[in-house]
Amino acid sequence: MADRQYQSALESYSNALGLSPDGPQSHVYYSNRAAALCYLERYEEAVNDSEAAIVLKPTYGKAYARLGLSRFFMNDFEGSIVAYKTALSHDPNNAASKSYLGKAQLKLERQKLEEQNSSHEARRMMEDPDMIHLARKMMKNNGKGSNSNPSEAELLADPEMRKMARKAMNPKAYQ
Repeated sequence: MADRQYQSALESYSNALGLSPDGPQSHVYYSNRAAALCYLERYEEAVNDSEAAIVLKPTYGKAYARLGLSRFFMNDFEGSIVAYKTALSHDPNNAASKSYLGKAQLKLERQKLEEQNSSHEARRMMEDPDMIHLARKMMKNNGKGSNSNPSEAELLADPEMRKMARKAMNPKAYQ
């Protein structure tokens, strides 16, 4: 690991676990293998190894930190926050856990804000009278049979469609 030979480290930890899957140091092997897996961007496997380390030694803070890191890179920021808080309960002075906890909290806040903005934007568009009119027009055209579906060129030639496309592309139109 220190030489950044993560594949080799993964193989070494796997060999150690093959010899002693539940021995007195196996929780360390699982946790360290989880770290190697994170460096190799194999996050789901890293979650599994972190959880195996936790089962063997529930007070091992590094295992929770590795679980937090794996979940962070899987964009499971809520799970990452829970894991890092648990890691810090076992190892309160771990600077990396503190740092990644803050990063995960920030990412979760941003994610929630983006979801809220997207939801708000969609709601505003669905309440827009021009969009409602356009949707009714398209549904009316669709009702004339499958051969009457307008082509892309026909849609782009429709002045109402061009107006709606410009409006949809301009977020200030809904503010």
